[in-house]
Amino acid sequence: MKELLVFLLLAFLSKFGSSSNSDECALFLNCAECLTADPFCGWCMGENKCSQKSHCDDSSIELLPWLSSESGKCPIITGVVPRMVERNTSRQIELTVENFPSAVENVVCAFVTLNQSAILKNATKKENVITCYVIAKLSIRTVNEPDISSTPFTFYDCTTYKSCTECTMSQFPCKWCVDSNLCTSDATEQCRNDMLVTGVTTGIRSSGATFCPKISRTTSEGNEILVPNGSKKVIKVRAHIVGSFMVQSRFLCSFIIDGRTITVNGQLLGDTIYCDAIEFSTTSTSQKTVVPFAVLVGRSKQLDNPDNIHVVICQPESCDK
Repeated sequence: MKELLVFLLLAFLSKFGSSSNSDECALFLNCAECLTADPFCGWCMGENKCSQKSHCDDSSIELLPWLSSESGKCPIITGVVPRMVERNTSRQIELTVENFPSAVENVVCAFVTLNQSAILKNATKKENVITCYVIAKLSIRTVNEPDISSTPFTFYDCTTYKSCTECTMSQFPCKWCVDSNLCTSDATEQCRNDMLVTGVTTGIRSSGATFCPKISRTTSEGNEILVPNGSKKVIKVRAHIVGSFMVQSRFLCSFIIDGRTITVNGQLLGDTIYCDAIEFSTTSTSQKTVVPFAVLVGRSKQLDNPDNIHVVICQPESCDK
């Protein structure tokens, strides 16, 4: 999963139970809606509900006030720094909260994903700033405490991108390590002395998929290379090679025909890779059979194929159609 959207919740440490009321205030499910509703309704912060004041537990009001439409202002998270963090990293997050109840000192940050229990971390409070640490691998427990405020927050994972194009075009601060064939946000640690292609989010001039090692067609005929069934052909593609180590590497061309992978040598001449001729034969009776195609560097690193260049084995009568 390339992106994990969670809700960052500020929950206070208390044991107030929840109750329900029967009036129309209960129809409003958040503080903002509640305070613009019936003037007799207010937000019962201790029970996380909209209610008349008489229906808000007196013990909860001692710590968290009942907010009326006339005098109350809902707590709201106005800033989060940083706005996103990479999964599997430990990182401090700082939240700016307006209208936070001054009586509340013990707070936690709760990270909630769909259909999962909250992940809680202790937080520190200084005036209107809440600070907590994000650690991805945590024990999970169920929390029934009310939320004071929430905001969208994103966990991302650069390692889920398996090609330079995907990596550098993502909305996250990912970088592609060419020799390591790896997408990461921490190139200093994971790709030392490696050639980097930076992502578009960096704002660097020489960034993005344009600078990725990749193949493209030698002509403007599109991404299909038509080959009559049973004939031999040399497949050639233009290559954008990054780094001298690639020029000196061995190139292989891989084709998948009828479920079988056929690998032949490729030769780099100028900016073009020529694949050794093979016979393109299929037992399929279809007029056209798609043959996936890839160019490998050193057996394991696949050059990007952003245009999805592939071979099409066609029956003689359909090759010109």
